Amino acid sequence: MRRISLSVVLAAVAALAAGCGKADKAATADGNQQGVQGKYFYVNLFTPPVGGVVTSDLAGIDCGAATVTVNSAVTPPQYTYGYFPSGAGLTNKCGQVRFEWTQTVVLTASPRNGSSFIGWAGSCSGNGTCTLTPVL
Repeated sequence: MRRISLSVVLAAVAALAAGCGKADKAATADGNQQGVQGKYFYVNLFTPPVGGVVTSDLAGIDCGAATVTVNSAVTPPQYTYGYFPSGAGLTNKCGQVRFEWTQTVVLTASPRNGSSFIGWAGSCSGNGTCTLTPVL
């Protein structure tokens, strides 16, 4: 099975990892669910993009932050995100979203507040939408 990794750049760098896991294994030793080949896969958006929003065409991903504050006085540094308000049409559905194996998920990055979307890295490229299709 292929692992899908992505990064999205909105004004500053924000990481987006999307992936499907190993066959017949629903979780790793550290508790991160990866999916079951042929049944389902997960798209992980644990760090919201700062200065924009990432959404999916299928329900589940709708996440973005207006600001990030870094507390470097602690190790490791702690990050606090100022999410866009729900009144701005954003539900802030971040984290891990499960999709059926037969589904194709299209991710869209949308800059806000004067930010610019630079592009995807990893399994997707360019600055348009990112289509995730699991393969056997």
